[in-house]
Amino acid sequence: MKIISYNIHNYLQEKIDSLLELEADVYILSEIHSSAEVILPEEYTLFRFANPEESTKGLGVICKKEYDFTVPEWFSEEYKYILPLCCSDLLLIAMWPTKTKANKNMGYPQIALEAIKYYSPYFNGKRVVLSGDFNCFVGQSDESPKRGTLLQIVDFLSKHNIYSLYHKQTNEDFGKESRTTFHWLFREQQQFFLDYTFTNIEDVKYQLEEWNSKFSDHHAQIIEINTLV
Repeated sequence: MKIISYNIHNYLQEKIDSLLELEADVYILSEIHSSAEVILPEEYTLFRFANPEESTKGLGVICKKEYDFTVPEWFSEEYKYILPLCCSDLLLIAMWPTKTKANKNMGYPQIALEAIKYYSPYFNGKRVVLSGDFNCFVGQSDESPKRGTLLQIVDFLSKHNIYSLYHKQTNEDFGKESRTTFHWLFREQQQFFLDYTFTNIEDVKYQLEEWNSKFSDHHAQIIEINTLV
């Protein structure tokens, strides 16, 4: 199974068509600004949350129908921009913690951490992948040890034997990455590391793509799971 996790900055037909040429099985698309619909090939289905009353942005996950992904009954509307999808023994959680009218006073790490803790009982017996734009980095202004930090997220997931593929691959510390995943206002020097993929699966290939400044202000992540039981 090939997964592309990418904050594509806007939900446009030409962008989706370009991504579909990469022939992934799953596309996790965070922070899609447009509410317009796009046409997908028959073999794909779309899970999407975009409520203009809550946010000008949304979360979309495009999946090949052959994998029969479903939204579990324990999905919580409270964390609608953090979407769990199940397929056999695989639990895929598309991440885009975002602020709405209901949680506007929360920090991004707090939003992510509370959602991850809520879904963690369902990690048991599952191959777990959490991927997307976490909107979190070490030292950001809205993190708090009392409410939540990226390192608290990392520590909590590690207790479930779930680790960041980038950091496992590079042996780099969080907050000291040699690469970046986001360029604020498309500026080359305004760099942040916001996009992550965490998993407990051993046999996984991971690649952080180079920046395509004409496509997005983020970098794409490509994840390949060799087998699906």
